[in-house]
Amino acid sequence: MSDYFNIENDNTDCALPYSYMTGTDLISKMVLTDNQAINMLIKVLVLEVAEDRYVVTPTEFINENEYDVLYAPHNPLSTFPPVFIEVQNQVDEKFLVRAVHYSTLIVAS
Repeated sequence: MSDYFNIENDNTDCALPYSYMTGTDLISKMVLTDNQAINMLIKVLVLEVAEDRYVVTPTEFINENEYDVLYAPHNPLSTFPPVFIEVQNQVDEKFLVRAVHYSTLIVAS
């Protein structure tokens, strides 16, 4: 096995930059905007026929609320629903209220 995992021989800085730290959602957003990840999630959450028919849309509402990722169909007249993803470490009452609020804003826009 290589020395790749041998920390004693590693001369690189092991600290993550702040933008990649837990709670910044940057890594989850990067993964969730990858086409393979989009297709995997859409096949499970919507239908397999919806594969390659979704795009990532802006993640901020006009009132400055922000969610992690929103997938919308390429064709706005499509019958496929929008899908929003919010990554959480734990689900609590605040998250559930926020999810309902985001859903309402998505449907209204």
